[in-house]
Amino acid sequence: MPRIIDISVVILTYNDENNIVHTLKSVYNKFSEIIILDSNSTDKTIQICKQFTSNIYFRNFDNFSSQRNFAINKIKTLNDYIFFLDSDETVSDLLIEELRQINLLAYDAYYVKRKFIWYGCWMKYGGYYPLYLMRIGKKDKVYFEGEVNEHMYLRSGESYQLNYEITDNFNKPFKEWINKHIRYSQYECLKYFKNNNYENNKNRIWKKMPLFIRPFLLFFYRLIYKLGFLMGIKGIGYIIIHTLIYRTYIDYLIFKVYLSRLKGKIWKKLF
Repeated sequence: MPRIIDISVVILTYNDENNIVHTLKSVYNKFSEIIILDSNSTDKTIQICKQFTSNIYFRNFDNFSSQRNFAINKIKTLNDYIFFLDSDETVSDLLIEELRQINLLAYDAYYVKRKFIWYGCWMKYGGYYPLYLMRIGKKDKVYFEGEVNEHMYLRSGESYQLNYEITDNFNKPFKEWINKHIRYSQYECLKYFKNNNYENNKNRIWKKMPLFIRPFLLFFYRLIYKLGFLMGIKGIGYIIIHTLIYRTYIDYLIFKVYLSRLKGKIWKKLF
């Protein structure tokens, strides 16, 4: 019988009855512990999760980093190492086998490859693959930063990049994707005006670029330089929506904040 991996898998959920079973099946009987942190789902998510684990916790959602940090700091786990998964992600058999073979204690955190599939189209080009994310870490060494598009960081120690991947297969109704990114755009607007010491160089460069121009530059970068056009109509459509429209909307929200501040200064000078 294949060896059970001594890592606690933590999955954040909220109304994921259509996807969560695939995630759970990909890790069940392969990792020694599965933990669900739910944001008070109202569908059958918890009912499905109970078929795979009894380790189910609840917390009102405020932002993704807070949820994940709560799991790190407040939930007791069997293992020192935790593996964070989203409710629509699955772990490949190759990654599971790789985790069985390595000496887990050799490093404090691990990067995994993320493969994104959008309505059946693998986002292989456009700079979307391979995307390496730190998802496995020792509890006392890692934490999360960022209200949206949050990332795991290592307080101290060394990390290692694994060879295989998790797959994010998005097939929910398109309206959910739109609503999700409207929420994300509001978070991104707030993040723009915050001083974040943990930002990487790409984000710093992005913030310095002129509003409303940068989405077009990124669009052509993804479409032409990163060969996004090779993904066909569906892939090109994703780049248009995710890069051009979504990021232009974020810039519009940022511009509104600047405009309101300018009006406030003018008002004070007049009166």
